[in-house]
Amino acid sequence: MREDQIAAFVEEILETGATLYAVGEGCYFFGEMDVSEDKAAEISARVNRICVRYGPRDHLRSQIAEHLKSLGRLIEIDSEGKVLRWIGRSAPPDEGTACLDRFANWAEDSGNRAGEPKARYH
Repeated sequence: MREDQIAAFVEEILETGATLYAVGEGCYFFGEMDVSEDKAAEISARVNRICVRYGPRDHLRSQIAEHLKSLGRLIEIDSEGKVLRWIGRSAPPDEGTACLDRFANWAEDSGNRAGEPKARYH
């Protein structure tokens, strides 16, 4: 992926119904989807195709996170990974915290630090 493709990439991902948020400084992740398993599988497949089409993007992680922040899609966390504020989400804060807790558990199980999320669809 090239830097000039970030806005289009983010727009295409969000159009699928997937969630995408900047987290902390220079990171982002695909969040939980509140849809049926069948619909989630369909969305995941679409997201995978988009990710493959755009190619590797790890070198643009900070720029993608900044773009998401500019769209108001941000999760602020403290140094321990605790959610301080979830911007751009319509769900109640408790639900958002539970979602990020599931993410933190996934990150820990995957060997990733909660403060350095990676896309789960890729």
